[in-house]
Amino acid sequence: MKHMQSYSTERQLHELAYNLPFPMPCGEMVTIARYVGCSPGIVRLLMLFDPDDVFENGVDFIDRCEEVRLLKEEERLAPKELLRSPQG
Repeated sequence: MKHMQSYSTERQLHELAYNLPFPMPCGEMVTIARYVGCSPGIVRLLMLFDPDDVFENGVDFIDRCEEVRLLKEEERLAPKELLRSPQG
């Protein structure tokens, strides 16, 4: 894999999924993503997983990353709740 900074996020994830040996712990995936020049966003996404969590294959990797991305987007778009003290 060549330097990946200019690729889109989705393309970077697919490059990782199809070019790396699986199963692979997420901690190793983070190290490789940094080494090949994935965007900081990809590295941050991978760091949301437990470092000992194992991706079984490329499809598992893509699916789980997409789930996390969707959850983070839903969280971002959700209305903010006001925290109130029980006394006030």
